[in-house]
Amino acid sequence: MTNSQLALTEVEEHKFPCPVCLVPGDQLVNLSTDFPLRTSSEMERIYQSTKDLNIGQTDEILKAFGLRDVEAISWDRLHADHGGLFSDHIWEEVKIDAIPPWSGLNHFNSIIKTGEFSDGSKYENMSKVNGFESHFLKNKFNREKILIFSIHNIFTKDGCPRGYQLLKLMCSYLELDMYASLTVHTETTIQNGRKELLVFEKEVQKYMELNPSKSWSFPKAHTHKHMFNDVQRKGATQNYNTKPNEKCHGAFNNSYKFITNFKNVAPQILRFDHADLVATMIRDDIDYLDQSLSQANISSEDRATTWKIIGTDHVSLGSPCTPISFSELE
Repeated sequence: MTNSQLALTEVEEHKFPCPVCLVPGDQLVNLSTDFPLRTSSEMERIYQSTKDLNIGQTDEILKAFGLRDVEAISWDRLHADHGGLFSDHIWEEVKIDAIPPWSGLNHFNSIIKTGEFSDGSKYENMSKVNGFESHFLKNKFNREKILIFSIHNIFTKDGCPRGYQLLKLMCSYLELDMYASLTVHTETTIQNGRKELLVFEKEVQKYMELNPSKSWSFPKAHTHKHMFNDVQRKGATQNYNTKPNEKCHGAFNNSYKFITNFKNVAPQILRFDHADLVATMIRDDIDYLDQSLSQANISSEDRATTWKIIGTDHVSLGSPCTPISFSELE
């Protein structure tokens, strides 16, 4: 679910779809202009301006703006970048399905169509290696190594101007995502990040000229405008990123379906999660005890052979490991 949906500002062809500011729907690509913020005072001003109008005119004006400001709405790196701007727009523009299905190489067209990449970490990994060099990447989702082929030697400036501009756009996107991923910010990093945001806007405008059929007028292309404002007000993006809890949804869903009575579910899920943690700790302690008892059963003769330790009463020097040969090690 996007921030626009949470703030009830996203409807079809909404005139002001951004949940943070009053940017017109046809200017979402404009990242260099500051538009009025969607605050209570601004909404009150708009409301007061309709007092002398009839009901029909008032409804038309208020419906266009929306009246709800949601202070808790924060820029979410997972859904704005990896699960939004890259996965739904930049990645599709790369046209992976046009790459020949070479032997031994996964053909990603079927993966995209079946929606297998539902994990934002996959898109994050793909975005970081796509425009640079081919190498094996250990995927965090299925623990398999997948081959990510490079495209910088395919989309050349002379042979494919549109693809080359897409690479420049992707490069700026990665720079912007790098600033978004920082866990510690300074005035310099925020300033440089804002500069890169303008570079990204310029590259998008250039790409729009080469591919007019692709629309970049969508909320996730605009929300980056407010990213550094959130950093200054709320700290690094990791403080309000939904990625840490992304893989917990399955466990919470199972708890909801099989443990709760579907009423006031939060305390019930919390109690079950606490009990599960306690049971896990007890199981770990039992396993550790079994391992310790197993080691304690070693005979004194074996222990004397195993531990060749020298020293005094209060100082020991040596290793508790049994001396073994290289053949035994292999």
